[in-house]
Amino acid sequence: MNIMNEFGKFVVVIMNEAEFRRRVHKAAEKADYDCVFGGVNYHTANDRGNLVTGNMLHLIREDEIDINKLASEKNVINHYDCFDKWDKHAYQREWRICINRNNHEVTPYRLEIGNISDIAFIVSVEMLYPALFKWLGGFTSESPLFYLPKYGGTVTRDLFKMNVYNMRPNKGYLLTTIM
Repeated sequence: MNIMNEFGKFVVVIMNEAEFRRRVHKAAEKADYDCVFGGVNYHTANDRGNLVTGNMLHLIREDEIDINKLASEKNVINHYDCFDKWDKHAYQREWRICINRNNHEVTPYRLEIGNISDIAFIVSVEMLYPALFKWLGGFTSESPLFYLPKYGGTVTRDLFKMNVYNMRPNKGYLLTTIM
């Protein structure tokens, strides 16, 4: 089974990544939003330095907690962000766009970047590799997917994290992993 089938029936192939990034940047800047895009970092799952194997269950509290108080209790706190994911998902080779609308709202949001039919095409998952081989003109790799790990956007990744953090200083939601 093709691993791409786990994501849906269709794929949008961006033929001009630089232009796509430019349009996202321009739309976010016009809306006065912080925006960062780039590849996901995959990390091994560990518990106090020990590699975790097997299944895990993730729980999150509904109420906010004081991060400084939690840290003072000698708890292990990993500071991951929207570009971090466990390595069991590394096969996904994700590239993400993260937008901070500078408010506490968590409802879905649609960033209008305009028509991209001049730089992208839609193809079914079954036809993805033949379409990429045709578009790339004889590229001989077994899996011609591009992975671009550098970050871009209207702000740096560190500034993005700081701006999100500053909306709720020293507050967060406790995520617990049971292994």
